[in-house]
Amino acid sequence: MHHDAEYAQRRQELFEKFARTYLDFVTESAQAQGVPCTCKAVNGSAPYLAIMAEAQQDECDLIFLAAHGWRGDGAQAMGSETLKILLHSPVPVLVHKPGAAN
Repeated sequence: MHHDAEYAQRRQELFEKFARTYLDFVTESAQAQGVPCTCKAVNGSAPYLAIMAEAQQDECDLIFLAAHGWRGDGAQAMGSETLKILLHSPVPVLVHKPGAAN
């Protein structure tokens, strides 16, 4: 348990900053290649449901997910949210899992 009363808020702000920076990079990279792209950060108590709902609402052609590999143990299995989206999404899904060299 953290003793700083503002820890949760600062942590959330930091995550939002990282998300904006990353999504700006993805958008700019796609545009540089002439690929239409819209990126959006989505929050929800069940992330996979929030992602799928946004994709349907925005009539997306594709959901692109980057498998983060945070565990760092070389696990070959994807995260549970990614698997849920793969299993339940009515929108096509593309998952990028970086290799060890990436």
